[in-house]
Amino acid sequence: MWIRPWPGAGCGAGGEAGQGAVAGGAGQGHGLWAAAPPQRRHRPVLAALPAPQIGFNYLGRVSAADMPADLRGHGFTPITGVGELVAAPDADMPALSAVEINALVTDTGQGPALTAMFSFPTGLLDRGEVHALAQDWCQALRGITGHTRTQGAGGLTPSDLSLVSVAQSDIDSWEDTYGPLDDVWPVTTVQSGLLFHTLLAGTGFDAYHMQMAFHLNGPVDPARLHTAAQTLLHRHSNLRAAFVTTAQGDPVQVIPQAVTLPWQVIDLRDMDPATSSAAFEDFLARDRATHFTPATAPLLRLTCY
Repeated sequence: MWIRPWPGAGCGAGGEAGQGAVAGGAGQGHGLWAAAPPQRRHRPVLAALPAPQIGFNYLGRVSAADMPADLRGHGFTPITGVGELVAAPDADMPALSAVEINALVTDTGQGPALTAMFSFPTGLLDRGEVHALAQDWCQALRGITGHTRTQGAGGLTPSDLSLVSVAQSDIDSWEDTYGPLDDVWPVTTVQSGLLFHTLLAGTGFDAYHMQMAFHLNGPVDPARLHTAAQTLLHRHSNLRAAFVTTAQGDPVQVIPQAVTLPWQVIDLRDMDPATSSAAFEDFLARDRATHFTPATAPLLRLTCY
């Protein structure tokens, strides 16, 4: 039986990654986190819910090479089989849930491997039922991991952003607009001032709208200039910034993984010098009057004349 991930499973996986980062020990401290202030206020809500039928315990990642620093060099040798799930509960112990799943990741010669043990009271379920559940669980995991290998899968989560505090809905909206993002940064004090004056200027005079003209000597290859300028944007992420606001109204700068440089080539070599000079000055005036939109990256453009 093939279990296809439910719609939005990729978003769900990203959400779980973010929630796991909030809890201690990469998610292993979730129980303690949920019981601590200010989460303690949710206890009445949790207490009113029915007891879960499936208990899940993730034991983390272990390796035979993991050895405390104070034991190294004293004759201790790593052994294989570390982390194997061989412990069985006492038959007289009350079951905490209908099915208990204990999982951990161990390092193998082929890479990390996920191992899980499904425990259950035989008076409630039989081996065939639990085996079918385990098979469905494995197929669902394969479906989700397969999704992560598809083009466009993944993306940032709030836990990936160390400099700003934003909601996943903000990130999703920006990725819909700009495509995959490298990062989201706060706006510096100077940038905040520049942004304020730029937005205030609107279509009028903007003192911070700069125009530079470079006169090149010797042979000029427009195609190579274009490639070099586009590479500059790829190399320097700050040149790809777009300025937006969060749902809370806070300004931030988003850094798309890729942007296309606005580029044009205008050839005036067939004109006489006077006409060519007048056309060039007319272009400069029109270019100065064409303002940038802070939310549209990149905030620069190049023209080869």
